[in-house]
Amino acid sequence: LLAGILPSPSAWDPAENPEKAQERWSRVLQFMADDGYITQEQYNTAKQTGMPHTIEPQTKQVYAGSNGYLLQMVRTELQDKAGLSPEQIDTGGFKIVTTINNKDQAAAAHIMEDQQRFGGASPNLRKALVSIDPTTGGLLALYGGENYLTSQVNTATDAIAQAGSTFKPFALVAALENGWALESTYPATSPMTIEGHEFQNFKNVSLKSASLTQATEQSLNTPYLQLNQDLSNQVDPQATAEVANRAGYPKNTAGLKSDEEREFVQNVLGSASPHTIDIATAYTTFAAQGSRHTAHIVASVKNPEGALAYSGPTEGTKVFDEGVMADATYAMTQVVQRGSGTTALELDRPVAAKTGSSSDNKSAQFVGYTPQVVTAVTLYQSGTDGSEESITPWGEYDEITGSTYPADIFTQYMKTALADLPEEDFPDRTAGSTKP
Repeated sequence: LLAGILPSPSAWDPAENPEKAQERWSRVLQFMADDGYITQEQYNTAKQTGMPHTIEPQTKQVYAGSNGYLLQMVRTELQDKAGLSPEQIDTGGFKIVTTINNKDQAAAAHIMEDQQRFGGASPNLRKALVSIDPTTGGLLALYGGENYLTSQVNTATDAIAQAGSTFKPFALVAALENGWALESTYPATSPMTIEGHEFQNFKNVSLKSASLTQATEQSLNTPYLQLNQDLSNQVDPQATAEVANRAGYPKNTAGLKSDEEREFVQNVLGSASPHTIDIATAYTTFAAQGSRHTAHIVASVKNPEGALAYSGPTEGTKVFDEGVMADATYAMTQVVQRGSGTTALELDRPVAAKTGSSSDNKSAQFVGYTPQVVTAVTLYQSGTDGSEESITPWGEYDEITGSTYPADIFTQYMKTALADLPEEDFPDRTAGSTKP
Protein backbone atom coordinates (compact mmCIF):
# COMPACT_ATOMS: atom_id res chain seq x y z
CA LEU A 1 0.00 0.00 0.00
CA LEU A 2 2.75 2.46 0.97
CA ALA A 3 4.74 1.71 -2.18
CA GLY A 4 1.63 2.03 -4.31
CA ILE A 5 0.61 5.50 -3.22
CA LEU A 6 4.13 6.99 -3.18
CA PRO A 7 3.76 8.75 -6.57
CA SER A 8 0.85 10.80 -5.20
CA PRO A 9 0.51 10.25 -1.46
CA SER A 10 -1.98 13.07 -0.85
CA ALA A 11 -4.33 12.27 -3.74
CA TRP A 12 -4.14 8.47 -3.32
CA ASP A 13 -4.36 8.45 0.48
CA PRO A 14 -6.92 5.73 1.41
CA ALA A 15 -8.71 8.33 3.53
CA GLU A 16 -9.12 10.55 0.44
CA ASN A 17 -9.48 8.05 -2.43
CA PRO A 18 -10.01 4.47 -1.25
CA GLU A 19 -10.75 3.16 -4.77
CA LYS A 20 -7.45 4.42 -6.16
CA ALA A 21 -5.59 3.17 -3.11
CA GLN A 22 -7.14 -0.28 -3.60
CA GLU A 23 -6.08 -0.25 -7.25
CA ARG A 24 -2.51 0.74 -6.37
CA TRP A 25 -2.31 -1.89 -3.61
CA SER A 26 -3.42 -4.64 -5.99
CA ARG A 27 -0.95 -3.48 -8.64
CA VAL A 28 2.06 -3.58 -6.30
CA LEU A 29 0.96 -6.93 -4.84
CA GLN A 30 0.87 -8.40 -8.36
CA PHE A 31 4.36 -7.03 -9.14
CA MET A 32 5.68 -8.60 -5.91
CA ALA A 33 4.34 -12.00 -6.95
CA ASP A 34 5.51 -11.68 -10.57
CA ASP A 35 9.04 -10.71 -9.51
CA GLY A 36 9.34 -13.43 -6.87
CA TYR A 37 9.36 -11.27 -3.75
CA ILE A 38 6.39 -13.22 -2.35
CA THR A 39 5.08 -16.73 -3.06
CA GLN A 40 1.83 -17.49 -4.82
CA GLU A 41 0.45 -18.67 -1.48
CA GLN A 42 1.35 -15.36 0.16
CA TYR A 43 -0.25 -13.53 -2.74
CA ASN A 44 -3.46 -15.56 -2.45
CA THR A 45 -3.62 -14.99 1.33
CA ALA A 46 -3.12 -11.26 0.93
CA LYS A 47 -5.83 -11.03 -1.72
CA GLN A 48 -8.20 -13.01 0.46
CA THR A 49 -7.45 -10.83 3.53
CA GLY A 50 -7.85 -7.65 1.51
CA MET A 51 -6.19 -4.26 1.63
CA PRO A 52 -4.88 -3.30 5.12
CA HIS A 53 -7.18 -1.22 7.27
CA THR A 54 -5.76 2.24 7.88
CA ILE A 55 -6.12 4.29 11.05
CA GLU A 56 -6.83 7.94 11.70
CA PRO A 57 -3.66 10.08 11.57
CA GLN A 58 -2.10 10.35 15.03
CA THR A 59 0.38 13.16 14.49
CA LYS A 60 2.01 14.07 17.80
CA GLN A 61 1.63 17.82 18.06
CA VAL A 62 4.44 18.68 20.46
CA TYR A 63 3.68 22.39 20.10
CA ALA A 64 0.04 22.04 21.06
CA GLY A 65 -1.28 23.86 24.12
CA SER A 66 0.37 26.56 26.19
CA ASN A 67 3.70 24.69 26.35
CA GLY A 68 4.17 25.32 22.64
CA TYR A 69 5.06 28.94 23.42
CA LEU A 70 7.80 27.76 25.77
CA LEU A 71 9.24 25.35 23.21
CA GLN A 72 9.35 28.09 20.59
CA MET A 73 11.08 30.42 23.07
CA VAL A 74 13.67 27.69 23.69
CA ARG A 75 14.33 27.35 19.95
CA THR A 76 14.66 31.11 19.52
CA GLU A 77 17.08 31.42 22.45
CA LEU A 78 19.19 28.50 21.20
CA GLN A 79 19.45 30.11 17.77
CA ASP A 80 20.03 33.68 18.96
CA LYS A 81 22.19 33.06 22.04
CA ALA A 82 23.74 29.60 21.67
CA GLY A 83 24.33 29.92 17.94
CA LEU A 84 22.66 26.62 17.07
CA SER A 85 20.96 26.15 13.71
CA PRO A 86 17.44 24.69 13.49
CA GLU A 87 18.96 21.49 12.08
CA GLN A 88 21.40 21.22 14.99
CA ILE A 89 18.57 21.72 17.49
CA ASP A 90 16.48 18.97 15.87
CA THR A 91 19.15 16.40 15.08
CA GLY A 92 22.23 17.27 17.16
CA GLY A 93 21.43 15.01 20.10
CA PHE A 94 21.69 17.84 22.61
CA LYS A 95 20.26 17.56 26.11
CA ILE A 96 18.44 20.84 26.73
CA VAL A 97 17.29 21.80 30.23
CA THR A 98 15.05 24.83 30.74
CA THR A 99 14.70 27.11 33.74
CA ILE A 100 10.94 26.42 33.92
CA ASN A 101 9.64 25.00 37.19
CA ASN A 102 7.08 22.33 36.26
CA LYS A 103 4.97 22.95 39.35
CA ASP A 104 4.87 26.68 38.79
CA GLN A 105 4.15 26.32 35.07
CA ALA A 106 1.28 23.90 35.69
CA ALA A 107 -0.19 26.32 38.24
CA ALA A 108 0.08 29.25 35.83
CA ALA A 109 -1.65 27.36 33.00
CA HIS A 110 -4.37 26.08 35.32
CA ILE A 111 -5.12 29.55 36.69
CA MET A 112 -5.07 31.30 33.32
CA GLU A 113 -7.36 28.71 31.73
CA ASP A 114 -9.80 28.45 34.63
CA GLN A 115 -13.22 28.62 32.98
CA GLN A 116 -14.88 29.32 36.30
CA ARG A 117 -12.92 32.57 36.53
CA PHE A 118 -12.91 33.56 32.85
CA GLY A 119 -16.19 31.99 31.71
CA GLY A 120 -17.99 35.33 31.46
CA ALA A 121 -15.11 37.27 29.88
CA SER A 122 -15.12 38.63 26.34
CA PRO A 123 -13.70 36.22 23.73
CA ASN A 124 -11.35 39.08 22.83
CA LEU A 125 -9.72 39.05 26.29
CA ARG A 126 -6.00 38.22 26.24
CA LYS A 127 -3.98 37.03 29.23
CA ALA A 128 -0.28 36.87 30.08
CA LEU A 129 1.79 35.81 33.08
CA VAL A 130 5.56 35.90 33.54
CA SER A 131 7.37 34.64 36.64
CA ILE A 132 11.13 35.05 37.11
CA ASP A 133 13.79 34.04 39.63
CA PRO A 134 15.37 37.43 40.50
CA THR A 135 18.65 35.83 41.58
CA THR A 136 19.34 34.45 38.08
CA GLY A 137 16.84 35.90 35.60
CA GLY A 138 15.61 32.39 34.81
CA LEU A 139 11.95 32.06 33.84
CA LEU A 140 10.04 29.98 36.38
CA ALA A 141 6.76 30.07 34.48
CA LEU A 142 5.33 31.86 31.47
CA TYR A 143 1.84 31.85 30.04
CA GLY A 144 1.61 33.17 26.50
CA GLY A 145 -1.70 31.74 25.32
CA GLU A 146 -3.91 28.64 25.27
CA ASN A 147 -2.64 26.94 22.12
CA TYR A 148 0.44 27.76 20.08
CA LEU A 149 -0.94 25.83 17.10
CA THR A 150 -3.91 28.16 16.74
CA SER A 151 -2.11 31.43 17.52
CA GLN A 152 1.63 32.01 17.32
CA VAL A 153 1.39 35.40 19.09
CA ASN A 154 2.91 34.95 22.54
CA THR A 155 0.90 37.30 24.76
CA ALA A 156 3.81 37.51 27.24
CA THR A 157 6.65 38.26 24.80
CA ASP A 158 5.08 39.45 21.52
CA ALA A 159 1.93 41.37 22.49
CA ILE A 160 2.07 44.77 24.16
CA ALA A 161 -0.27 46.65 26.49
CA GLN A 162 -0.06 49.98 28.29
CA ALA A 163 1.91 49.74 31.54
CA GLY A 164 -0.43 52.00 33.50
CA SER A 165 0.68 52.75 37.04
CA THR A 166 3.22 49.93 37.10
CA PHE A 167 5.41 52.64 35.49
CA LYS A 168 5.25 55.00 38.50
CA PRO A 169 8.04 53.33 40.51
CA PHE A 170 10.54 54.38 37.83
CA ALA A 171 9.85 58.02 38.73
CA LEU A 172 10.10 57.11 42.41
CA VAL A 173 13.54 55.59 41.84
CA ALA A 174 14.64 58.68 39.87
CA ALA A 175 13.55 60.84 42.81
CA LEU A 176 15.30 58.69 45.40
CA GLU A 177 18.49 58.77 43.34
CA ASN A 178 18.36 62.55 43.31
CA GLY A 179 17.89 63.29 46.98
CA TRP A 180 14.17 62.92 47.57
CA ALA A 181 13.06 60.84 50.55
CA LEU A 182 9.99 58.61 50.88
CA GLU A 183 8.35 61.11 53.22
CA SER A 184 8.80 64.03 50.82
CA THR A 185 5.36 65.36 49.93
CA TYR A 186 3.42 66.93 47.06
CA PRO A 187 -0.10 68.32 46.84
CA ALA A 188 -2.52 65.52 45.95
CA THR A 189 -5.63 67.45 45.02
CA SER A 190 -7.75 66.28 42.08
CA PRO A 191 -8.40 67.42 39.43
CA MET A 192 -5.16 69.33 38.79
CA THR A 193 -3.94 71.21 35.72
CA ILE A 194 -0.33 70.41 34.75
CA GLU A 195 1.36 71.66 31.59
CA GLY A 196 -2.00 72.83 30.27
CA HIS A 197 -3.78 69.51 30.75
CA GLU A 198 -6.22 68.46 33.44
CA PHE A 199 -5.44 65.25 35.32
CA GLN A 200 -7.35 63.33 37.97
CA ASN A 201 -6.59 60.70 40.55
CA PHE A 202 -8.39 57.37 40.26
CA LYS A 203 -12.04 57.91 41.17
CA ASN A 204 -11.05 61.59 41.59
CA VAL A 205 -9.69 61.03 45.12
CA SER A 206 -8.45 64.40 46.38
CA LEU A 207 -6.02 64.90 49.27
CA LYS A 208 -4.35 68.04 50.54
CA SER A 209 -0.94 66.38 50.26
CA ALA A 210 0.68 62.96 50.04
CA SER A 211 4.15 61.61 50.67
CA LEU A 212 5.86 59.56 48.00
CA THR A 213 5.02 56.48 50.05
CA GLN A 214 1.33 57.42 50.15
CA ALA A 215 1.31 58.36 46.49
CA THR A 216 2.72 54.93 45.64
CA GLU A 217 0.46 53.09 48.08
CA GLN A 218 -2.71 54.72 46.70
CA SER A 219 -1.40 55.12 43.15
CA LEU A 220 -2.16 58.86 43.13
CA ASN A 221 -1.63 60.50 39.77
CA THR A 222 -1.30 64.19 40.65
CA PRO A 223 1.65 63.86 43.09
CA TYR A 224 3.50 61.64 40.62
CA LEU A 225 2.88 64.07 37.75
CA GLN A 226 4.37 66.90 39.85
CA LEU A 227 7.32 64.72 40.82
CA ASN A 228 7.89 63.92 37.17
CA GLN A 229 8.47 67.58 36.32
CA ASP A 230 10.50 68.57 39.41
CA LEU A 231 13.67 69.86 37.79
CA SER A 232 14.86 71.17 41.16
CA ASN A 233 15.84 67.57 41.90
CA GLN A 234 16.73 66.48 38.38
CA VAL A 235 13.53 64.46 38.00
CA ASP A 236 11.75 64.81 34.69
CA PRO A 237 10.10 62.53 32.11
CA GLN A 238 13.47 61.75 30.52
CA ALA A 239 14.96 60.69 33.87
CA THR A 240 11.95 58.46 34.54
CA ALA A 241 12.26 56.83 31.11
CA GLU A 242 16.00 56.33 31.64
CA VAL A 243 15.34 54.51 34.92
CA ALA A 244 12.86 52.26 33.09
CA ASN A 245 15.53 51.45 30.51
CA ARG A 246 18.11 50.69 33.17
CA ALA A 247 15.67 48.45 35.02
CA GLY A 248 14.80 46.35 31.98
CA TYR A 249 12.54 48.15 29.49
CA PRO A 250 14.04 47.92 25.97
CA LYS A 251 14.93 51.24 24.35
CA ASN A 252 12.45 50.54 21.56
CA THR A 253 9.47 49.99 23.87
CA ALA A 254 6.33 51.26 22.13
CA GLY A 255 5.37 54.69 23.46
CA LEU A 256 8.75 55.27 25.11
CA LYS A 257 10.49 58.11 23.35
CA SER A 258 13.98 57.83 21.94
CA ASP A 259 16.82 59.89 23.42
CA GLU A 260 16.28 62.58 20.78
CA GLU A 261 12.57 63.00 21.47
CA ARG A 262 10.92 64.83 24.35
CA GLU A 263 9.03 62.70 26.84
CA PHE A 264 5.80 64.21 28.13
CA VAL A 265 5.04 64.54 31.82
CA GLN A 266 2.23 61.98 31.61
CA ASN A 267 4.68 59.19 30.72
CA VAL A 268 4.76 58.53 34.48
CA LEU A 269 1.15 57.31 34.21
CA GLY A 270 2.27 54.43 32.00
CA SER A 271 1.51 55.51 28.44
CA ALA A 272 4.34 53.26 27.21
CA SER A 273 3.31 49.77 26.07
CA PRO A 274 5.84 47.12 27.10
CA HIS A 275 5.65 43.36 26.82
CA THR A 276 4.69 41.61 30.04
CA ILE A 277 8.15 40.04 30.14
CA ASP A 278 9.64 43.57 30.11
CA ILE A 279 7.60 44.56 33.17
CA ALA A 280 8.65 41.40 34.97
CA THR A 281 12.31 41.95 34.03
CA ALA A 282 12.27 45.52 35.37
CA TYR A 283 10.75 44.48 38.67
CA THR A 284 13.25 41.62 38.85
CA THR A 285 15.90 44.36 39.07
CA PHE A 286 14.05 45.83 42.07
CA ALA A 287 13.76 42.42 43.74
CA ALA A 288 17.47 41.77 43.18
CA GLN A 289 18.29 45.03 44.99
CA GLY A 290 19.51 46.82 41.90
CA SER A 291 21.16 44.00 39.94
CA ARG A 292 19.70 43.64 36.47
CA HIS A 293 19.48 40.13 35.04
CA THR A 294 18.66 38.93 31.54
CA ALA A 295 15.43 36.97 31.40
CA HIS A 296 16.09 33.58 29.83
CA ILE A 297 14.47 30.15 29.47
CA VAL A 298 17.45 27.89 28.73
CA ALA A 299 19.40 26.72 31.78
CA SER A 300 21.92 24.45 30.05
CA VAL A 301 22.68 22.61 26.82
CA LYS A 302 24.94 19.54 26.76
CA ASN A 303 26.23 17.85 23.61
CA PRO A 304 25.92 14.07 23.05
CA GLU A 305 29.23 13.53 24.84
CA GLY A 306 27.89 15.29 27.95
CA ALA A 307 30.02 18.43 27.63
CA LEU A 308 28.39 21.79 28.37
CA ALA A 309 27.68 23.57 25.09
CA TYR A 310 25.74 26.54 26.46
CA SER A 311 24.32 27.89 29.70
CA GLY A 312 21.89 30.74 30.27
CA PRO A 313 23.16 34.13 31.47
CA THR A 314 22.78 34.27 35.26
CA GLU A 315 25.20 37.02 36.25
CA GLY A 316 23.59 40.34 37.12
CA THR A 317 24.80 43.89 36.43
CA LYS A 318 24.50 46.49 39.17
CA VAL A 319 22.39 49.39 37.89
CA PHE A 320 20.85 50.87 41.08
CA ASP A 321 22.08 51.62 44.58
CA GLU A 322 20.88 49.11 47.18
CA GLY A 323 19.61 51.86 49.49
CA VAL A 324 17.47 53.30 46.70
CA MET A 325 16.10 49.83 46.01
CA ALA A 326 15.34 49.21 49.69
CA ASP A 327 13.34 52.44 49.89
CA ALA A 328 11.48 51.85 46.63
CA THR A 329 10.67 48.32 47.75
CA TYR A 330 9.36 49.61 51.08
CA ALA A 331 6.97 51.97 49.27
CA MET A 332 5.70 49.07 47.17
CA THR A 333 5.17 46.88 50.25
CA GLN A 334 2.69 49.53 51.40
CA VAL A 335 0.67 48.92 48.23
CA VAL A 336 0.07 45.43 49.62
CA GLN A 337 -0.26 46.44 53.26
CA ARG A 338 -2.89 49.16 52.82
CA GLY A 339 -3.23 50.13 49.17
CA SER A 340 -4.65 48.63 45.99
CA GLY A 341 -2.79 45.33 46.37
CA THR A 342 -4.19 44.07 49.67
CA THR A 343 -5.31 40.83 48.01
CA ALA A 344 -1.67 39.70 48.23
CA LEU A 345 -1.87 39.82 52.05
CA GLU A 346 -3.18 36.27 51.70
CA LEU A 347 0.39 35.18 51.01
CA ASP A 348 1.23 35.98 54.63
CA ARG A 349 4.79 37.09 53.90
CA PRO A 350 6.56 40.29 52.80
CA VAL A 351 5.44 41.23 49.28
CA ALA A 352 6.11 44.38 47.27
CA ALA A 353 3.78 45.12 44.37
CA LYS A 354 2.18 47.67 42.08
CA THR A 355 -1.15 47.70 40.32
CA GLY A 356 -1.61 49.20 36.88
CA SER A 357 -4.70 50.24 34.93
CA SER A 358 -4.48 52.14 31.67
CA SER A 359 -6.84 54.87 30.52
CA ASP A 360 -10.26 53.53 29.52
CA ASN A 361 -9.32 50.20 31.14
CA LYS A 362 -7.61 48.93 28.01
CA SER A 363 -5.15 46.98 30.14
CA ALA A 364 -4.96 45.81 33.73
CA GLN A 365 -1.70 44.79 35.36
CA PHE A 366 -0.41 43.47 38.66
CA VAL A 367 3.29 42.96 39.26
CA GLY A 368 4.78 41.96 42.57
CA TYR A 369 7.75 40.26 44.16
CA THR A 370 9.39 38.63 47.11
CA PRO A 371 13.19 38.26 47.28
CA GLN A 372 12.81 34.87 45.53
CA VAL A 373 10.04 35.27 42.91
CA VAL A 374 8.83 38.10 40.66
CA THR A 375 5.51 37.72 38.83
CA ALA A 376 3.71 40.02 36.40
CA VAL A 377 0.13 39.49 35.21
CA THR A 378 -1.48 41.33 32.30
CA LEU A 379 -5.03 41.38 30.99
CA TYR A 380 -5.91 43.28 27.82
CA GLN A 381 -8.54 43.10 25.12
CA SER A 382 -8.07 43.41 21.37
CA GLY A 383 -10.47 43.34 18.46
CA THR A 384 -10.27 41.04 15.45
CA ASP A 385 -8.27 43.73 13.65
CA GLY A 386 -5.80 43.99 16.55
CA SER A 387 -7.18 47.30 17.84
CA GLU A 388 -7.19 48.04 21.57
CA GLU A 389 -10.51 47.63 23.35
CA SER A 390 -11.62 48.53 26.85
CA ILE A 391 -11.79 45.34 28.91
CA THR A 392 -15.40 44.22 29.17
CA PRO A 393 -16.29 43.70 32.86
CA TRP A 394 -17.49 40.28 33.93
CA GLY A 395 -18.01 38.18 37.01
CA GLU A 396 -17.67 39.78 40.41
CA TYR A 397 -16.13 43.08 39.24
CA ASP A 398 -17.90 46.03 37.63
CA GLU A 399 -14.61 47.44 36.35
CA ILE A 400 -11.44 45.51 35.47
CA THR A 401 -8.40 47.18 37.05
CA GLY A 402 -5.07 45.86 38.29
CA SER A 403 -6.49 45.31 41.75
CA THR A 404 -9.19 42.91 40.51
CA TYR A 405 -8.50 39.74 38.51
CA PRO A 406 -4.77 40.47 37.96
CA ALA A 407 -4.25 40.72 41.73
CA ASP A 408 -6.32 37.58 42.26
CA ILE A 409 -4.31 35.66 39.65
CA PHE A 410 -0.98 36.87 41.07
CA THR A 411 -1.94 35.80 44.58
CA GLN A 412 -3.23 32.38 43.58
CA TYR A 413 -0.15 31.66 41.45
CA MET A 414 2.30 32.88 44.11
CA LYS A 415 0.75 30.54 46.68
CA THR A 416 2.13 27.70 44.57
CA ALA A 417 5.39 29.39 43.57
CA LEU A 418 6.27 30.26 47.19
CA ALA A 419 4.96 27.09 48.82
CA ASP A 420 8.36 25.42 49.16
CA LEU A 421 10.40 28.58 49.69
CA PRO A 422 11.32 29.96 53.12
CA GLU A 423 9.98 33.38 54.07
CA GLU A 424 12.55 36.12 53.44
CA ASP A 425 12.46 39.75 54.50
CA PHE A 426 13.33 42.70 52.32
CA PRO A 427 16.22 44.96 53.38
CA ASP A 428 15.22 47.69 55.80
CA ARG A 429 14.47 51.13 54.41
CA THR A 430 17.27 53.66 54.83
CA ALA A 431 17.33 55.94 57.86
CA GLY A 432 17.13 59.07 55.71
CA SER A 433 13.96 57.94 53.95
CA THR A 434 11.83 58.90 56.95
CA LYS A 435 12.80 62.58 56.76
CA PRO A 436 11.10 64.82 54.20
